[in-house]
Amino acid sequence: MKTKFRCLFTLTLCVTSLLCTSCKDDIPTDQDALQGERIEQSGFSAQTMLSPTDISVDWNNWTDGENYNVAMAISDFGDINNFTHDEQARTLISLSRLRVSLIKNEYGASGGVITNSHINDNEGYEINYRVKFHSTFDFKSKAVLGWGLNVGDGASGVATGEGGTFRLMWDKDANGNFYFKPYIYYADQPSTSGDDFGVRYPAEGSSLTGSVWYDIKMVFKANTKMNKNGRAELYVNNVKVLDTPIRWTKDHSKRFANQLLFSNYRSGAGSESSEIANIWFDDFSLVSSVPTYEPTWCDNLYSLDNLYDAISNTNYHLTTIDNSVSFSLKNGFAGDISGETGTDFARRMDCCIAFNASMGISNPPPGERHPVGIQIIDGTIAQDLSNIRYELGIKSNNQLRSYPKDETALNILNDGANYALTAFTPLIENGQPVSGSVLSSVANYTEKNPRQVIAQYPNGDLLIFSCGGRGYGGEGMYASDVIRILSNLNVEFAFMLDGGGSVTTVLNGERITPMIDNYGTEERPRPSWLYIENN
Repeated sequence: MKTKFRCLFTLTLCVTSLLCTSCKDDIPTDQDALQGERIEQSGFSAQTMLSPTDISVDWNNWTDGENYNVAMAISDFGDINNFTHDEQARTLISLSRLRVSLIKNEYGASGGVITNSHINDNEGYEINYRVKFHSTFDFKSKAVLGWGLNVGDGASGVATGEGGTFRLMWDKDANGNFYFKPYIYYADQPSTSGDDFGVRYPAEGSSLTGSVWYDIKMVFKANTKMNKNGRAELYVNNVKVLDTPIRWTKDHSKRFANQLLFSNYRSGAGSESSEIANIWFDDFSLVSSVPTYEPTWCDNLYSLDNLYDAISNTNYHLTTIDNSVSFSLKNGFAGDISGETGTDFARRMDCCIAFNASMGISNPPPGERHPVGIQIIDGTIAQDLSNIRYELGIKSNNQLRSYPKDETALNILNDGANYALTAFTPLIENGQPVSGSVLSSVANYTEKNPRQVIAQYPNGDLLIFSCGGRGYGGEGMYASDVIRILSNLNVEFAFMLDGGGSVTTVLNGERITPMIDNYGTEERPRPSWLYIENN
């Protein structure tokens, strides 16, 4: 027996305000389709009497055969916007369910239904509904369907990190099988199109079919500040399709889900069908709920302290990595010969922590970046160039040690360092600052600069020291400032990595260090990176 919660209220409608359809005249691309779903900040298409958080709809009380209109939708959902007369003609009460028709020879909003309802700003929502396709349904290629959520400024806010959307699509694979997939816009998405995270339902080799009810569950949790601690979950027929941490927005004030989206349209030229295609929906619910999750491996791995040094007038970050948690510190090349930013490297490697490593060679070929000196990766000498700097070696159990500048790559490898790189110099060895002769070998040590250092405590815990400079996060530090701070922390070992505008530390998808290049607006690509991943 289906149950029903209804919102009862008295309202006055201005139906003529729904006649404006200019935002849906022509939608040739997915991105254009999103514009039709953009939040209206003022001038709602219908008088809003309720901004609900929890909604349950089963369409049992409406008369079979009548079109689903604005008044009915407002009665069910509390609010409806941009529900045009053409779209109302494509929705019907059928067997106490909501039927949506995608009209033939059309794609985008001109052939479907795209509406939205304002809901209370909330950090967490769960959506459940059932969907069924007609027995002879022509999927054709791909389409957006069903309910979803608008976050902050929606898809139009992705570029500035101020919005996103969480929706569902079907798509077609190379074998002609159709499948559901998530369709998500968010702050860190790798391209301008919605991300499907490479997941699907049903599994490869199977296909969606008509005359079958599919149970859809979507879970949204907002992230906080710049943290990648939001969540996106998708389940179909109780099968987990997606469950991933996510950074929806970079603006804390825009982190809330604030609109319920109802999107049903074929996506892009070539997705049209020569037949009218009917989809049924039933048992919809929206529940305001902020899910809780066990801390992830990455959450348990590190702690971050943001500090200020008055002597140098500079802000600095201390990222402490717990050696009791199983992890591997590794060195890796950029994914492109022109280099790669830390944000892109961390995303590509799907690693918990990434930070800059070696300097780049002087005068590389145009369009190329290469690290200096020796590079040992996974027990292989990947590069062996002559150099005038020291080497950092990473041995078993993430033990760090330095090697003099005249040491050979083969000797470093034979010493048990399966990862190694060339950077500047050690700063602290055996708990004591290195000699003045070592420090004097680097001229810029006596200049104030942004600095990046990797250090290790006697118990094996690692420490990443990252400081600002050049007006971004302070004046910068001399090498002696870094040694002073790290000596007071009683580290056993410290080694200076590349600095200046290259200083980059990415934690759990978030860059915590300021950008410096181009007046603090550009992240500098580097030829190699240190990173930490789960064993």
